[in-house]
Amino acid sequence: MESVIVALFIGLALTPGTLFFYWALKDILDEQNFKDNAFRTMGTVVLKTPVKYGSEEYMGQAGVKYTSETFGGYFFTIEYPAADGTVYSYRPRKVFNENKEWVDVWVKKDDPTDIMVDGFYKVGNSKYYQLIAGAVFGPIPLLILLFNILADLV
Repeated sequence: MESVIVALFIGLALTPGTLFFYWALKDILDEQNFKDNAFRTMGTVVLKTPVKYGSEEYMGQAGVKYTSETFGGYFFTIEYPAADGTVYSYRPRKVFNENKEWVDVWVKKDDPTDIMVDGFYKVGNSKYYQLIAGAVFGPIPLLILLFNILADLV
């Protein structure tokens, strides 16, 4: 009985990892489903808004003040054609670190306002890191725990 209580406690502790795994897997499958129901086109970058972070002053040699600004990339405004030829304009929340003139745009066939820009749909590439972390801290330890419990019962 005591080992079952310990196993339940450990299982509850591993639940967040399992949820991470599930959410990341769902995002990956949603993205794949999106690509299956969309077509690929080229979007034209019509406006580039530079992203700058706050400046910082510091003292250099001989008491000279220097100011440094950090460049954070660009927000793009993109125009892209839909299947019927209508041109749509969109500004994604993604910051682009490269100065591009064209980007890949995946446009959903039944809703041309639902798009994926430059390979980023929803959370970008972080979903793959979440999937790995979720697997390491969720289902894999749960399976090991389950096999240990089954070995104790046999």
